[in-house]
Amino acid sequence: MALTIGTISPLQAVGGTFAETPRFGASIPITASSCAASAVTSLTGTVGGLTTDMVLIMQWPASATTATCVGGRVSAANTLQLDFINVGGAVAPTNGTYIIAA
Repeated sequence: MALTIGTISPLQAVGGTFAETPRFGASIPITASSCAASAVTSLTGTVGGLTTDMVLIMQWPASATTATCVGGRVSAANTLQLDFINVGGAVAPTNGTYIIAA
């Protein structure tokens, strides 16, 4: 299962400010494929600049379906993994812009 990653914008484009300079920061439009009914589903997509030693801080769009993002991590170099929990029938998660910093 996969994520479709849109054009990545530097975090400064969304007004992000930090006490220390983050190693990675971006506003990323993401379209997710379907999640199975009553399950936790992990979806991955390519995001350049991510490394496996990064701890991600994320803000995701509010869910408009029964599939809700519950977290994310870097599963391999340049690979973003988002985890969704779905409490209903098979459905695609809400598409939108994710803000990610590391």
